[in-house]
Amino acid sequence: MKLRTLVLLSIIIGFLLAAISPIFDSDVIKDAEQLNHHELGLPFPFLVQHTTLTPMEDAFPFELGMLDPREHPSSIIPFSYFLNGLFYSGTVCLILWIANRVYIIIRR
Repeated sequence: MKLRTLVLLSIIIGFLLAAISPIFDSDVIKDAEQLNHHELGLPFPFLVQHTTLTPMEDAFPFELGMLDPREHPSSIIPFSYFLNGLFYSGTVCLILWIANRVYIIIRR
């Protein structure tokens, strides 16, 4: 596989992985202020969900994942999303490059 193809494929896969990372993230909520601005994303939080939930006083701390974006308005921090995309793209590129080298060595 050519290096140019490998990098392009890595960028596409990396930014897709960054986009779905909030689904697999959860956060420990310790107070009502943190509940109102719930941040998700791996490894850097980039999705902020603005919730209107009002839990009982003794409910804290609790773990909260991604909520339905139709009911809870969400916003994206573009720079953090870009950093996540670069992180995942670099990781995928390294994995694909190593797999390509192993394939070339085995094929000989």
